[in-house]
Amino acid sequence: MSQSLSPTDNVSKEVIAKIGEVSRLLTEGENLRQRENALQEELINAKVERRKSLVDAIGCGIIFGGIALALLIIVPSGLTAIIFGFVCILCIKLFFDFKKEAKEIEKKERELNLIPTQYDRTMGSINKSDLAMLPPDYRTAEAAEYIYKALVNGRALTMQQAVNLYELKNGR
Repeated sequence: MSQSLSPTDNVSKEVIAKIGEVSRLLTEGENLRQRENALQEELINAKVERRKSLVDAIGCGIIFGGIALALLIIVPSGLTAIIFGFVCILCIKLFFDFKKEAKEIEKKERELNLIPTQYDRTMGSINKSDLAMLPPDYRTAEAAEYIYKALVNGRALTMQQAVNLYELKNGR
């Protein structure tokens, strides 16, 4: 049911409920976008760290492997074998850390790939006639939530009063 709403009409409970739903969905959409941005940043940082880990693992393997090999040639003893074993264990640990980082990156990439679909589903579920009850400049999560609360809490009886309160709050 489409309802025309004049800025000076008293807002009914039904309209307030619809504005509340629009506010909730706009907030959910905004939160998804923020999560998407945060995940993109986390992925960039994780990939940089992963490259550093790879360089560290290779460098560590070459340095300690070279030292252990030199010791094995110079001083063939049980101590050298222990050092060589330690180097092998260290390299294996670095390899598994590297694999763990790869799995975390894949997990974040999968989550990131789901967000556009979730966002489209959320924003697509907003009833366009309900969204049209809000003036065009106030179809944001913050504005819709403020207007909804002003109407629910009786601070405003009309859309115009709710918008004016929002403008006053924001110093416009």
